[in-house]
Amino acid sequence: SVVSLKDKIPSGTKWTDIEMSLTDKEHKTIDISVSGRKPFTVNCQSMGLESNHSHKPIKAWWLLIAFGNAENNKIPSNGKKLSDFAVKVKRIIPSNGNTLFSHIDTLRKALKTTFNIPEDPIPHSAEGGEYETLFRINDKSFKEEYEKSIQDSKGVKCDHCGESYKAYDHSNLDDEGNYICHNCRSSRNDGAFTNYPDDD
Repeated sequence: SVVSLKDKIPSGTKWTDIEMSLTDKEHKTIDISVSGRKPFTVNCQSMGLESNHSHKPIKAWWLLIAFGNAENNKIPSNGKKLSDFAVKVKRIIPSNGNTLFSHIDTLRKALKTTFNIPEDPIPHSAEGGEYETLFRINDKSFKEEYEKSIQDSKGVKCDHCGESYKAYDHSNLDDEGNYICHNCRSSRNDGAFTNYPDDD
């Protein structure tokens, strides 16, 4: 069962004491262990990464998932390395460095608040040109089925028209966690998605 983080993180816990495991192949929950103790399960809501309106995971949640699929929990901060990584994780994160930074900032704030650990959980290395989590996070959610998770055609439906699409595209996700296909975006003239450029 999903629990609250509030009473699960002992006072004095450091980020390096935290290990997260992605065991849910649909990536709706994360298992967390503190200092090697028995893991407990949390979801995007208990980690402060759920939209208050749509009750769906916000973009920063998928960034956390991407860290779990990144070698040594490191994600390039810009340039071609970031673009290549975004393709590798099926575009569940942006390929634009500035947009990525805004999601990193959201994720940092949410983690510091929910875990009650003031230190930066995801420092940036200027020398390496990458973000790295101080906590460990790994994807144990049926590695061979990773392609069949939320990014695959079975899990990606436009929340506006209901059509299923074969490719998840980060640029079609709005701030409420709703997935809007390119057709619906182009047919809308209210500018609701103008801040999600196609090369985002």
